[in-house]
Amino acid sequence: MEDLDEIIKALAEKFVKIPSYDDIAFMTLCSEETDVLCKDISATNVFIKERCTDKELYSMSPVFEEVVKKTQSHELIQILTQRTAAVHNEQYKKNILDEIESAKGYLLDEPIQPELFSSSSH
Repeated sequence: MEDLDEIIKALAEKFVKIPSYDDIAFMTLCSEETDVLCKDISATNVFIKERCTDKELYSMSPVFEEVVKKTQSHELIQILTQRTAAVHNEQYKKNILDEIESAKGYLLDEPIQPELFSSSSH
């Protein structure tokens, strides 16, 4: 099997070459990328944390929802959020953060926020 770094780099290159009107190619690439990222979520987390470029992170962002839905990884969300803070391109950063926020909605066991239960009407 190819090294995860090489696979992600190749997928990122394919992503930027897809014409905006080619939904089939985009969906095919997203499916492929989701499979790669979900195969070993621990390796994916390490890659994102330590070796992922801004361009690679941006190209992965459309599949965050599916990856989170399949893996239920709170750690992935945390790592994505931390890594995105270091993205230099503001448009990339905004788009990535939007995708992370959408992906959070797919966590089935999202931690309960204590402030949701505090009420002044008691």
